[in-house]
Amino acid sequence: MLLETHQTFILAQNQSVSVTQSIRAAVEQLGSVGGLATAAFGSFLLLTIMAWRKGPMLGAVLVVFLMTMMQLDDRYFDNTLILPLQRIRDNSRVGTIAILFAMVIGGFFAPSSSRKRLIGLPLVAFFLFQTMYLMRLAFQNDPVRGGLGWITSLMLLTTFTYNLGRKIEDDEGFDWFVSIFGYASLIYVSANLVQLVLGYRNVVAGTRFMGISGNAQLVGYICAIFILINVYLFGRLPLGSAMRWVYGISLGILGLFLVWTGSRTGALCATAGLVTYFRLRIGSFALVATFGAVVLFAVASIFSDSFGGVSRFLEGANTRRDVWIQAWAEFRSAPIFGTIGLRGNEPVPTIESSYLSTLSLMGISGGIVLMISIFTILGLLPRMLYLRWSNRIVAEQSDLMIASISIVMVASVFEGFFLGILSFAVVWLYSMFAMASYLTERGATEVPEDDGRDDDLDQSNEAGSSEDESPLVEDRSMSGVGQSN
Repeated sequence: MLLETHQTFILAQNQSVSVTQSIRAAVEQLGSVGGLATAAFGSFLLLTIMAWRKGPMLGAVLVVFLMTMMQLDDRYFDNTLILPLQRIRDNSRVGTIAILFAMVIGGFFAPSSSRKRLIGLPLVAFFLFQTMYLMRLAFQNDPVRGGLGWITSLMLLTTFTYNLGRKIEDDEGFDWFVSIFGYASLIYVSANLVQLVLGYRNVVAGTRFMGISGNAQLVGYICAIFILINVYLFGRLPLGSAMRWVYGISLGILGLFLVWTGSRTGALCATAGLVTYFRLRIGSFALVATFGAVVLFAVASIFSDSFGGVSRFLEGANTRRDVWIQAWAEFRSAPIFGTIGLRGNEPVPTIESSYLSTLSLMGISGGIVLMISIFTILGLLPRMLYLRWSNRIVAEQSDLMIASISIVMVASVFEGFFLGILSFAVVWLYSMFAMASYLTERGATEVPEDDGRDDDLDQSNEAGSSEDESPLVEDRSMSGVGQSN
């Protein structure tokens, strides 16, 4: 068996504190004055999420932010945050489940949508893989964690992919959806900066930045996703918009956090995302990179140790080799159904590879289902490229999906996030499926400008018709960002 000391929640659910322990701690807090005040505020917040017109966005932003706040008990490093942030992190799991439940209830009262294709094959394949893993976990190892994990996965599908996905009815709705992660990234940056100022020693271990996430690898992956989101929003917002420059500043700070972690996987994910997003658009990349670099070095001048993790990119030891060898040995010992049923009551570790972790825990039976999920996600790439080249969808939206898939594929090799339970990476996957569903549906109904139309009609209506069909392509406005449809 893999050594328990090597357990990691890098991109999976935190295993240091069980679900039942989280619930028990939350109930115990109700006995104090502070706990009652928190419960009262939480009840008001949940009612707001259910009843307010912009409640779904508020709830989604909070869920994404809470998923960046994980912690792992480490006897060598004290990652206790300043009091407000630590209190939020202590209740992040229970709070996330409560918010998701409120979003599910609120979805029953949401207005109807014109969307018709909300559930796609990649979503179905990934949910089936999660179901297989969590049901085996429930029946063979940990009934509470497996059962609650499946319920939370179903709630994520219902809220992020279905309820929020049906609000994406046009290009403004797409940008509105992306801005959920944009707003969450701003909160994440702000929380980390406050913690650095008031509790520096508790978020920097040696030369590596752990942040409010408690783990450099997790910070690296979060920053890679948030950097991509900030790049997209920076390019989509009008030049005179204040939020454009807010995202630009956030982009530079996130870049510094990523460098500070010394996470090679995070750096590789961010590089893959940016390369596939910009590809040959050198000018656009230069503009974004220059502005981000100015912010990065400006903030780095405040935190003098922030470049300490750079040496790890080149000099760091191979920390995965021995674990991967051991995982392969476990797979060979139980190649058909894996070792998940042989562990008894032992905690199930998630090693740093979705593929090896699946083979080790579920054998070939699980590996086949995982590969089906991987191939359905990869199948989105040629579709997005075709829709982009045929001018059926906005170019930046296609590029965002291509870059997102690239990040996910890179991370799946080096992290076990496909086996995550109520984690940041899983929330991002369900959100990615919602965006892909809209773009696929839009591409199937949108007619290219030069396809099947009379040339004379094209010339006479050139100025007006193209703008009516896709207003965001021309004026790149994002007036709908932050507003519920």
